[in-house]
Amino acid sequence: MMLAWILLGYAAVVALLGGAVLRRSRWVTHYPRLGVWSWLVAFVSVFLAIAMAGLQMISDEVVHLILTGTGGSAAHFAAISAQTACVIVLTIAVAGTFVGATAVAKSARTMRRESARHLAQLRVAARFDSDLNTFVVASDDLAAYSIAGSTPSVVVTEGVVNTLSERELAAVVAHEAEHLRDRHALKLATASGLRRVFGYVPLFRTGHQELGQLLEMVADDSAARTSGRRNVASAVLRMAEARSPDFAMSASAGNVSARVRRLLHPEPRLGRLRTVMGVAFLAAVVSLPALGMVASATATGPALTCASVNAHAH
Repeated sequence: MMLAWILLGYAAVVALLGGAVLRRSRWVTHYPRLGVWSWLVAFVSVFLAIAMAGLQMISDEVVHLILTGTGGSAAHFAAISAQTACVIVLTIAVAGTFVGATAVAKSARTMRRESARHLAQLRVAARFDSDLNTFVVASDDLAAYSIAGSTPSVVVTEGVVNTLSERELAAVVAHEAEHLRDRHALKLATASGLRRVFGYVPLFRTGHQELGQLLEMVADDSAARTSGRRNVASAVLRMAEARSPDFAMSASAGNVSARVRRLLHPEPRLGRLRTVMGVAFLAAVVSLPALGMVASATATGPALTCASVNAHAH
């Protein structure tokens, strides 16, 4: 039973404090791609730990009944009560995981449906620029965004094409292309679905905004590799007031001033050793609940065998 409480405590700590720790960690913005996976791993580990705790409680009670052979009235009813409590905990864990998965799936479906509808409109109302590999909308407003779905596409307006320099325009298109290439919309939809259902939990309440900012930084870094950091920063500044559909990823999203400051004054990146250590830490965090269950199963197996042997001997 102790392992189950440890897993529940682990889930509570990550859910209540994990978001604050990630927000205050400077390395997250040094290496935003690792930061993105840190948030996603934190989301998964909370549900995994709760589910494993419920299963562990059931397992402990089954072993206890077999080893003690509770047949007396008081002991029997106590065992039944403990089993009932464990079933309730397990039910809550399974229900929470199911609700979370349903919310994520619904958010992703909504994003894909809106994207498909918008793309159908673009095919009628916009022209496709084969040189830029983007849809160009006839509007003087500044807008540049990417839409995911069955046909991922980058969209810009005539205002963007006519206002930005050639290098700035290339930076914007590269930024949006990275959103599509790395499936950023799906990652953000995951955080959005969890926030919608579990918004009272600090990790999920702040995760959507923080994840969105990190995804913009990932796209900034990708565009900077081909267009240069100054060109990306200049384009982001000029696009600061641009608008885009709610379901789309936009070059003007997130904290623009923080993104520009990071582009113009980059901090030293993580070395290879620290990167490997960070990845190893994330793997340990997400695998901790599963490792706990493996350890429990390893210890439970011999106990059940001994109980079976003793039963046959009697």
